[in-house]
Amino acid sequence: MQQPARKSKRPRGRPPLPKGEGKRSVIALRATAKLRHLLEANAAGTGRSLSQEAEHLLERALRDEAILGGRELAGLFQMMAGAAAMIEERRGGKKWSEDYDTFMAIRAAWQTLIRQASPEMPGDVKKEFETFEVDDPMSGPPSPPQRPAPKGSTGLLFGGSRTPEQQAEIEAARKEYERKLAVWDAAATEWLKRAEVRVRNLEAIGEKYAGLAQLGIDAAAQMLPPRGSKAAKT
Repeated sequence: MQQPARKSKRPRGRPPLPKGEGKRSVIALRATAKLRHLLEANAAGTGRSLSQEAEHLLERALRDEAILGGRELAGLFQMMAGAAAMIEERRGGKKWSEDYDTFMAIRAAWQTLIRQASPEMPGDVKKEFETFEVDDPMSGPPSPPQRPAPKGSTGLLFGGSRTPEQQAEIEAARKEYERKLAVWDAAATEWLKRAEVRVRNLEAIGEKYAGLAQLGIDAAAQMLPPRGSKAAKT
């Protein structure tokens, strides 16, 4: 005798969510009346519920922050945009991309903000520049001593001879001059050594930062559209 077919049992509960969409968590959020009104106005315009609109805006804010390179860069760009808007307003609404003078003012503001955001200069580089300013080797070597002037009005040119006292005085002056000349020669040699070391150090620092500047220029070139393209004109 044939057995009747069993009916398959229907699964209980809600159907599973699509892959990648887990169960949403509840987040308690307190908001000011002003923020609630803004959320309600946005939700009314998009057709989302209040919680859906809040979730959407939060996701977008986090996504935009990540696109801008993280919280620090996003904050810097926000300040740069605020400075640009302020200058454009003070310039009678002239846009930085259309008015050269407005652009120059905004560029100065951006450069100031970027300098303020700069980390501390490395200690070894800072010390090198400070030492260079205090003991600048390019200011010149020490001055050589002056030759002693001849003593007395007599001599071979005047048809006479020097007295023993004059001769002794001239000899003493010559020896003193030679002593000072030896001291000067040692000081000048030391100055030259220091200057060579300092110049090599500064050249190395210059080459390093020239390479970093070129890295920035190359990165910027990759971000810019090719000249003559539609993107470059807009």
